[in-house]
Amino acid sequence: MTKHVRDMIALCLLLLLLVMILPLTQERAGSKAMDAPAPSRPLALPFNIAVPSELPTAAPDSSAPPLTSSSNSSTTTANPGLASTPVADPTPTAAPLPDAMNILLLGTDKDVAEDNSWHTDSIIVLAVRPREKKAGMLSIPRDLWVEIPEWGSSRINTADFLGEYLEYPGGGPALLRKTIQENLGISTQNYVRVNIEGLQGIIATLGYITIDVPIPVEDWFPDPDAPDGIRHTVVPTGTQVLDAQTALDYARSRHKSTDFRRAARQQQVLRAICERAFQLDLIPRAWQLWTALNNALETDLTWAQIMPLIRLAAQIDIGDVRSEVIDHTMVTGWRTPKGAQVLLPHRETIQEAWQSLLADPTPVP
Repeated sequence: MTKHVRDMIALCLLLLLLVMILPLTQERAGSKAMDAPAPSRPLALPFNIAVPSELPTAAPDSSAPPLTSSSNSSTTTANPGLASTPVADPTPTAAPLPDAMNILLLGTDKDVAEDNSWHTDSIIVLAVRPREKKAGMLSIPRDLWVEIPEWGSSRINTADFLGEYLEYPGGGPALLRKTIQENLGISTQNYVRVNIEGLQGIIATLGYITIDVPIPVEDWFPDPDAPDGIRHTVVPTGTQVLDAQTALDYARSRHKSTDFRRAARQQQVLRAICERAFQLDLIPRAWQLWTALNNALETDLTWAQIMPLIRLAAQIDIGDVRSEVIDHTMVTGWRTPKGAQVLLPHRETIQEAWQSLLADPTPVP
């Protein structure tokens, strides 16, 4: 394997680790953020690459287990084997990582929104501590009621859109970063934004993921290709092998569920993506994975930051990445004067959870 291919595969794996979110699309609750169109921004990674020699075609994976499919809940056979043409890596100078990096991970319905507004319904702060070789995730519920600078009170999932609409310096991610800092006291330095279709392509490239389902999920989603325009998805308890659409539905579902459970499922699915990626020989799938990532992501991380993160990612066990969700113990339910059901944050309790996320465990006497 050439150095170009090795580094490119490593970057793909790193970005899979960074994208620890699944974007959500669902019926909009409450009023729309606004009716004016938002300016478009390109989705692009900081890639400046050339195309090297062709890689071998993957053989079909005869060991692939049967899939749980969302189209009709039937069982099909996965075949993750794909032909590919890889890309070479750039050669910038790596910069030393700071002692602490907090990266904002955003999942939007921007690419499938049917009107002029869109929401960022998945918000996770990824905390990376390079010197200690630690990482952790804090999920922020979409219905958190906050003060958005230059706008006023609203759900936190509208801040990203409003930053684009208001032409806030740095756009939506910058306004959302400031909103989180001012309301929760958590600072972030960089962001990764993912769209729904691109992330589904990543899972499709991997073939499938395996999930241990603690609570069954059943839901219905609009789908023009399904009978009567509705897709019925059922994910029973136990170990399930999910295709890309079912995995997305599993993370999106809100039927007989809560935002807190959904946030936990999002983290669960992303861990499964990483585990599946590390199981595979990704060389034959390098081009497809790279293309899916490039179509799915927008980030302000530079190559100089990404290169040392690649090395760090290889030293952090996925199972050691800690998770925390802002749950019912950290918020109070409230109905706005317009009748919307939202969550009021308890800043001190959230700060305690944030500080303990990467703290060393207290020794047991």
